[in-house]
Amino acid sequence: MKELDLKRWWVAEEIGVDRKTVSRWLTGQTKKIRKDNLAKLATILECPESSLILLNTLDCFATANEQKEAAKLIEQEDLLKIITPTGKWDLFEGLIKASMEPNLPKSLLAQLYNYLCIAAWRKSDLRKAEGYLQKALDLTKDTNHKSILLNTHLNKANIHSFKGEIELAIKEYEYCIENAIYFEDKAAIAPAQSNLACTYHEYGDLQKSLSLQKEAIQNFEGRPLNLSIAYIGLADVLLELGDLKSAQDAVNQSLKYCQESKHERGFADCDIFNSLINSKLRNFELAYEQALDAEEKFRSLKIEEGRTHRTKATALYGLNKNEEALKDIEIGLAVDKDFPFEMYKLLEIKYQILKDRRIKSKYISILKKLGASKRLSDIDL
Repeated sequence: MKELDLKRWWVAEEIGVDRKTVSRWLTGQTKKIRKDNLAKLATILECPESSLILLNTLDCFATANEQKEAAKLIEQEDLLKIITPTGKWDLFEGLIKASMEPNLPKSLLAQLYNYLCIAAWRKSDLRKAEGYLQKALDLTKDTNHKSILLNTHLNKANIHSFKGEIELAIKEYEYCIENAIYFEDKAAIAPAQSNLACTYHEYGDLQKSLSLQKEAIQNFEGRPLNLSIAYIGLADVLLELGDLKSAQDAVNQSLKYCQESKHERGFADCDIFNSLINSKLRNFELAYEQALDAEEKFRSLKIEEGRTHRTKATALYGLNKNEEALKDIEIGLAVDKDFPFEMYKLLEIKYQILKDRRIKSKYISILKKLGASKRLSDIDL
């Protein structure tokens, strides 16, 4: 009907049925059609009768109404919380796309695009994530649904952070925290606090990062999945502060909550930070084994991150296997070409191995581009 530019009222008159009957056909509210009406409909639509009906009642395809109901259930049942522990983002993306149709309420459609954005950046596909985010932003302009608008701003902040746009990320996270009253879930302020803590870590303000992450952990009380992630963020900043005992305690806490929430990705993250801590303690053999364990877990989840290669390279450097370490660094740099902060961390370990001032100049230029002025002030330029 759309391709032939046919109106419902015209189709109804041509066949000799009520307009509501045509509407019921289109929305799947009726399961049967008279043979003579089917013949007329096929003639009007210039298609075979067989393409308009299911000869086998077991061939159940979703109607437009069923798609709407599925989309509502995805939001109401919070499918995101169910999928996140498993890391099955391809499945999540596929289910959302299957439920989407243009006549959904704009606020619901915007939230689905927010979910697609999350699925994309979880898979490190920032270009696709930005495309979904723009769709969500365009839709939220036409709605007053403040909770969904805040979720869109939170996604926007995450993407700014991944791209190394620190000042823009901080601005967006702080906007979310200031307007947290509009989140439907009152604990939704905690992800903004936790992610802002990670952004301040990148900026180089480690004490502010530490304080915010601890606040987020308090607000995540009773949410094991979120706590598993927040404790890894805490371990990250404690590791850089040189408090290895507290960093290990944080990893152990994360592992406990990973087991409680069955957070598959979290187990890999714990291996990463156990490896980094053991490298600091000069237990390089164990650190290398833990890095390999993390790599295997990420591979099973179809996730590749430069941080995994950086962790392996750190252990290999400690084992005096510099050539192997440099190979991992180059792989990591290729993987993380869209993630400036991770590129800086990879170049930092590369500089430690080669002591080439040009490498140091390169990662300093990345920090300047990031706007990480606090971090720059602590580096011997």
